[in-house]
Amino acid sequence: MEIEIKDDKTNKLLGRREVQLGISYSGSTPKKDVIKEEACKKLSADPELTVIHKVNQLYGNASSVVMLRVYSNKESMKKFEPRKETKAKAEKPKKDAAGKKEEGKAETKEEGKES
Repeated sequence: MEIEIKDDKTNKLLGRREVQLGISYSGSTPKKDVIKEEACKKLSADPELTVIHKVNQLYGNASSVVMLRVYSNKESMKKFEPRKETKAKAEKPKKDAAGKKEEGKAETKEEGKES
């Protein structure tokens, strides 16, 4: 995977760097964790203070545009990034769509029998 820095802005008000990267790869799009590792190496940034904001895959190409934010400290990160993606994924329970439909059908059948 090759990484090219397209834009690097410092946002002093929010205490972060806003970086736009161009990545090229072979095969499928790399996972966000892999992109984050490689980007942190390239930018000499702390992975704990880095958040991937967006990954735009370019149609038909083996390349993507990645927007990420590198915070200067944990306080500013917590203030402007209230939910980290890892925590958000862990908090969401996996739901079975078929199970929901079956429960809904059972309730309507029971209501029909009572009348």
